[in-house]
Order: sequence, then C-alpha cells, then structure tokens
Amino acid sequence: MNKKAVETTVIMTAFKILAGAVIAIVLVSLIFKFISPNGAKDEGKNYLYFVNLAKDLTNMKVGDVKTSSYLTTKDSVLLAFNNDIDIIKQNDLDKSCFNYFLTKDVEEPVKCRDKNCLCSCKSILVITKLSVNCDDEESQCIELNAKVNPTNTCKAFVLYDYDEKTYDLNLKKEKDSFTIISNLSKTL
Repeated sequence: MNKKAVETTVIMTAFKILAGAVIAIVLVSLIFKFISPNGAKDEGKNYLYFVNLAKDLTNMKVGDVKTSSYLTTKDSVLLAFNNDIDIIKQNDLDKSCFNYFLTKDVEEPVKCRDKNCLCSCKSILVITKLSVNCDDEESQCIELNAKVNPTNTCKAFVLYDYDEKTYDLNLKKEKDSFTIISNLSKTL
C-alpha cells in the first residue's frame, strides 16, 4: 500500500469512530429523557390526554354521549371554570368530593375570564395541601361552548390524583352544559 492510501484509511476509520460516538451519545440522551422521572413522562402523556379530551368536548353536539380518557399526574389538576365563576374557593371542594385541601382559592386564568373553560393547571402537593396555579406557563386551558356541571357535592368540576392513574371520563353534552363523570379506568 502506498502512503496516501494508508493516511486515507486512518482518516476514514477515525471519522467512522467519531460519527458512531456522536450517534451513541444522542441515542443515550434521548433514552434518559424518556425514562427519567423528571423528563417527558408526566407532562408529555398528560398533555396528549388533555388535547384528546379537549377535542372530544369541542366536537360534541347536544345529546352526544362519549367516553374519553384522562391521565392524572402529581403536577396537574383538571378543573372547570364556568363563565359565572371567577374563583374556585377552598370550601367549594370539601372532603366529600375531593381528597385534598387547597392552600388558597384558585383564580380563573386570565385567558378564561367570562368564558367556560376546562383547564389542566400546574399543581404542587405538600402532604394533603394542594397548591394550584392556572396562570402558570405549564397550564393549559380550552374554551368550551357550554358550562361544566359538577357531578357531586363539589361546586366545581375537579379531578386530581397524586399517582399517575388513567380515568375514564363519561361525557354528556346537554343543551347548555356538559356533564363529566370520572371513574378510575379498569383497563390499566
């Protein structure tokens, strides 16, 4: 072999090793991102469920009945704000309908003022006290064309569970309201 061929072979081998190392680093970082408890696990899954629920609700017509799924996570609470409610007060969610205590009243997000909205709001739980912030950049809301009826003794619709659980939501569209009944899913 001549000297130039040896140099080309060495350079090509070094380039292949370097390209392989870069690809391996990228793959390992992607794997850790999706496996990590602080990575895309909670927020990514929860977001997709919220988007699907929003799509289901906005496409419903009067008389429609549908089942949708929602994934609870420790970092978000699902709340409904009706156009006549601008604050969900601590005592609106009593122990008979909600297993947690709010640290303070939950204000309706600015984007939902005088509208009917369903929101997945940022939450932080300390022991049994739940802090909810619907104006946080991680919170999402959709405007609904009708109010959401509370289905129990609570004065507002709320769904929260510290553990990651899938709930089946039975949705019903009535003339000027939605009814949402949540049941722990039996499929998972």
